[in-house]
Amino acid sequence: MRRAAPGGPRPRRAAVATLLRQAMDRGELPGDIDMGLAVDTFGAPLYFRMLAVGGPTDDAYVTRLTHAVLAALAASR
Repeated sequence: MRRAAPGGPRPRRAAVATLLRQAMDRGELPGDIDMGLAVDTFGAPLYFRMLAVGGPTDDAYVTRLTHAVLAALAASR
């Protein structure tokens, strides 16, 4: 198995986790979400779209994805 390169996915995952914690602190997300699953839920569609589909990941797509993932996480109680 290959190891992640320095500066690879871990800092990105940490940045997403920070944003999710801030949303939890503001009451926008439940405080008891599975953080690992939440971070995966953001990253997986982007990687799939870029690597498998080759579709655009422009601001409009990322905004739609963010709204969809936040709604799913908020409903995951």
